[in-house]
Amino acid sequence: MDTVVTKRNPFSLEPGLLEFMPLQRRVKSISVQNSSMVPLAFSTALSRIESPGTDDESLVSDSSMLVSPKIFVLAPGAKRQLRVVSTSRTPDTEKVFHLNIRAVETHGDTIPSPETWSSEEKVERGSATVLIL
Repeated sequence: MDTVVTKRNPFSLEPGLLEFMPLQRRVKSISVQNSSMVPLAFSTALSRIESPGTDDESLVSDSSMLVSPKIFVLAPGAKRQLRVVSTSRTPDTEKVFHLNIRAVETHGDTIPSPETWSSEEKVERGSATVLIL
């Protein structure tokens, strides 16, 4: 399994690529681990990549793939499973999705609103992308 981790990120993801094949189970998991020394609040966002690999590539909303939970907190060293669910029974075409996971420092169990994460008082500690085929 591929693990996604970079120098900038205080967390790791495993695996870095998910594949949903026809007639396979429609639920997959991604493990997120907080490798920092402080509690982190995480936010997840899932989008379909329209026209991947072309000049017209863009991210669009698509309800045929869901991720849960959307927002959560991990203590230093803690690990959590994210569930990625395909809602389409039989895919009519191959689709590629982009799962963006962002993390910011937090204090205690208080989860800051993701809309405030770009403000001066919240410092984004890292982000990562998982491709879902």
